[in-house]
Amino acid sequence: MITSPDNPKLRYLRRLSDSKAFRAHEGRVVLEGLRLVEAALAAGALPALVLVSAELLATERGHGLRERLQTAGATLLETSPALFRATADTATPQGLLAAFPIPQPPPPERPSLVLVLDGWRDPGNLGTALRAAAAAGVDLALLTAGTVDPWHPRALRAGMGAQFVLPLEAAAPEQVAARLQGLDLWIAEASGERVHTAVDWTRPAAILVGGEAEGASGASLSLPHQTVRIAMPGAMESLNAATAAAVLLFEALRQRAAAG
Repeated sequence: MITSPDNPKLRYLRRLSDSKAFRAHEGRVVLEGLRLVEAALAAGALPALVLVSAELLATERGHGLRERLQTAGATLLETSPALFRATADTATPQGLLAAFPIPQPPPPERPSLVLVLDGWRDPGNLGTALRAAAAAGVDLALLTAGTVDPWHPRALRAGMGAQFVLPLEAAAPEQVAARLQGLDLWIAEASGERVHTAVDWTRPAAILVGGEAEGASGASLSLPHQTVRIAMPGAMESLNAATAAAVLLFEALRQRAAAG
C-alpha cells in the first residue's frame, strides 16, 4: 500500500500525465478509468504500471478488470482514495490509473482515406475527431505542427480508445505533401467551392480540417487542393471543428459503402 504523496511511482504517473516531453521520452501514456483501460487491453496493449484504490472494487466491472489485469501479469499498486484523487486527472476518479506504452499501429502502405488535423489547439476536440476517424475507418490521421498532443489526458478521454487503434503521425509541413501523394486533398472551409455531398469520396482522398481559431495553415493552403463546405440549411454558419470532421468522414463512408 502506497501511503506517501512523495512516492516515486505516484510522482512518475503525475509527470506522465502533465508533461508531453516526458511522455515522449518514456514512450508511455497514462490512461484513467475503466473504459480507457479496457479499450487499450482490447487493442492488445499491456500496462507497464497500474495504480488502484478502493473505488475500483465498488463495482463488479471494476473488480473483474482488476482480476483481468492481474491475470495478464500487470503489477498493481494500491493507494488510499485520497492519494489516488491527488494523483488522478479527473474530479471523480474510478480508482484506476495505468501507464501503457504509446501504441504505434501501422497505416496501410497506400491509405485511401486520411484525416489531416491542422493546428488544433483543444485536446478535447482533437480526441473527439480521432474517435470519429476511428469509427469511420480512416486509414491514417496526420497531425500537423502546432497541433496539440493526442496523448494529452483530455484528448485520451475524448478519444475513448481511438488512439490505440488509429494510426497517428505528426507531420512537419514538408512531410504532409509526401504523405498525401496519390490522394485528392480537400480542405474544409465555410465557403468551400464544393458541397460535401457533391464530392466523389470513393476516390482516394485526404480531408484537412484546420483549427477553429485560425483554420487551415498557410503551409497547408499552399498544397494542391480543392475546398469543400458542409451543407447547412439551418440558422448556424459554422460547426465545431470535430463535428465538421465527423460529417465529412461519414459522408465519405456512406459513399464508399454504397459503392461496395
